[in-house]
Amino acid sequence: MLSRLNRDNKILILIIIASLAIKLAIFGYGMVKMPSYKFMPDTPTYAEPGINLVEKGIFATFTEDGTVKYEVIRTPGYPLFLGFFNKSMGLSFDAIIAIQLLLITFAGYVVYKAAYELDKKIALLAAFIFLFDLPVTMTSLLLLSESLYTVFMAIFMYLFLKYLKTRNIYILISSAVLLIMATYIRPISYYLGLCIAGGVLFSLMTSDFKKALAHCLIFLMVFYSLTGVWSYRNYIRTGTAEFSPIGKMDLQNMGLTHKYAREIRSKDIKTTPALYYTGQAAECINIFFTRPGTLKYLRSVPIKVLSKVFGYPWVVFWIAGLFFARYNKVTHLFLLFTILYFMAVSVVGVGLCVGSRFRAPVMPLISILSASGWMVLYPKIKSLIRK
Repeated sequence: MLSRLNRDNKILILIIIASLAIKLAIFGYGMVKMPSYKFMPDTPTYAEPGINLVEKGIFATFTEDGTVKYEVIRTPGYPLFLGFFNKSMGLSFDAIIAIQLLLITFAGYVVYKAAYELDKKIALLAAFIFLFDLPVTMTSLLLLSESLYTVFMAIFMYLFLKYLKTRNIYILISSAVLLIMATYIRPISYYLGLCIAGGVLFSLMTSDFKKALAHCLIFLMVFYSLTGVWSYRNYIRTGTAEFSPIGKMDLQNMGLTHKYAREIRSKDIKTTPALYYTGQAAECINIFFTRPGTLKYLRSVPIKVLSKVFGYPWVVFWIAGLFFARYNKVTHLFLLFTILYFMAVSVVGVGLCVGSRFRAPVMPLISILSASGWMVLYPKIKSLIRK
């Protein structure tokens, strides 16, 4: 037993070192050959209010005449991360990318620990899938919120899986706090609080209804009271009591809602709304799960081609595991339905603009389910080969 543990630890260290080495190599290439690669169109919308928050104590931007424009679209998590390290610590944006690489590598270790809680046999493979996933690597190299969000989602997942195992109320509260912190980084998980609370009620209801109801209400109270602080701030500053209006904006401009009415005016669409939305939803779901990610921002044709050559077989690999995973345990159902939540919100919210970076935050969950599926699939393949 001890020898196997030592062996697993050595393999885990090798996986971590190899994955970090690859990320640092890509990072180094980008710094030398394409220093601006890390700046995306959305980067200033995080950096400016974050720097103002650190330097001036106000989460806002300023017009040319000095008028304060309070920021409500972006939540303060990632802007504060950028502002703190860039201004308070005096680090360059390249150094911040290096920190993101270390944090996402730490998230890989958290994935290992979470998988180990379920089945020690799948832990190494789960960490391997996560740490070598291309969208996870890609988002950690850009000044966007997905990478930091993924780290907090991994820790939330680990804590909630421990709660499902122990039913300890303090672990449940800790998981709620981590989900709150994640939601302050990216508001996409704002309604996940309701889903998780419902899952708590469902998972405990048959054995102890009073405990189930109490835990459900405590989770809801903790989550929405602390996120409500930001809604209150937005109301005081702007008169809008939303946690973030970005979801509404995405729905109006890119989302599936009313997309048929928007596009029929400018395109020759001859299908009925039902067929149109069915096709659009199917295509969006396909993009969410199967788009492999790309390193096109480095402006290198060989690297771009290499990422595609690696990316598509990689997607097939983890999807195969996801397909064969057994969803007969509450822990696996939690992972599955959380993935489906992110898929649904992303697909409905941004439509065909959904890409591989939207999948990165749930790769900790996908990695564990895929690894468990390969524990089922591998013996089948092995027996077929022997025949």
